[in-house]
Amino acid sequence: MGSPRSLILPINIDDLLRCQGVESARVEFKASWDPKTTGVQVLKTICAFANDLQNLNGGYIVIGVEEKDGQAVLPPKGLNGQQTEAAQSWLRGNANRIDPPYQPVTSVEKVDDRQILVLWVPGSETRPHRAPDGSEKGRRVYYVRLGSETVNAEKNGVLDQLMQLTARVPFDDRRALQATVDDLREGKTREFLKDIRGGLLQETDTKSLYRKLRIATPVNGHDVPKNIGLLMFSDDPELWFPGARIEVVHFPDDASGNIIEEKYFRGSLQDQLRNALAYLERFATTRP
Repeated sequence: MGSPRSLILPINIDDLLRCQGVESARVEFKASWDPKTTGVQVLKTICAFANDLQNLNGGYIVIGVEEKDGQAVLPPKGLNGQQTEAAQSWLRGNANRIDPPYQPVTSVEKVDDRQILVLWVPGSETRPHRAPDGSEKGRRVYYVRLGSETVNAEKNGVLDQLMQLTARVPFDDRRALQATVDDLREGKTREFLKDIRGGLLQETDTKSLYRKLRIATPVNGHDVPKNIGLLMFSDDPELWFPGARIEVVHFPDDASGNIIEEKYFRGSLQDQLRNALAYLERFATTRP
């Protein structure tokens, strides 16, 4: 497609449209924009992604791209400039109708010379949220994602499960108050973004990069890393998470119980995975 990289989204727009590097259930496509129909649906889906019932870190809503059999139809239909501005304006105002208010990250992208609007909706720290159900009474409903669908949590029997998540922050999203942002390695972060062709690679300010990637968060006037940041982008995650390493054990074929070789892989999570997979690949090709 030759699309320019976004300075806002953590994922390359081409990968997002093809659901590469992100599950298709976390991406919802809307062919066009109309506040009376699309707007109501989008508010419900924003609410559902923000509630993040399955702790998948929310999802993306792509407006201006038609969907067929769960796949984006390309090239996109796109939106004209007036439609794009109208959609952004409507969303800025009406996202406050979500209770408590939640603002997604919006990014105007160009694909095949056509504009589309992408809403990035990370899991919320203030969940659970309710959104208008579109009725004349304006009743607010708790929406969640079940598979690739946005559904009423109460009617689908998962409201209690959602409420239980309220006081529980997922481990990877917790603040690591025992560490500092200096424990994160910018080089590892940018290497990861380069590997996934992430648009945030163009962000030059380190503090802004960490915040946009959601691996750091402000606390009492300064930033602290999140657990996921230390796991992915520190030199030695075991300093904070004992046992955060990959262990590969080779047993003999005769099931005698003796260990032939035991291999440990340490370092950042991406280094561990890369080195462990390379080792297993070599092991598989050299084994007699």
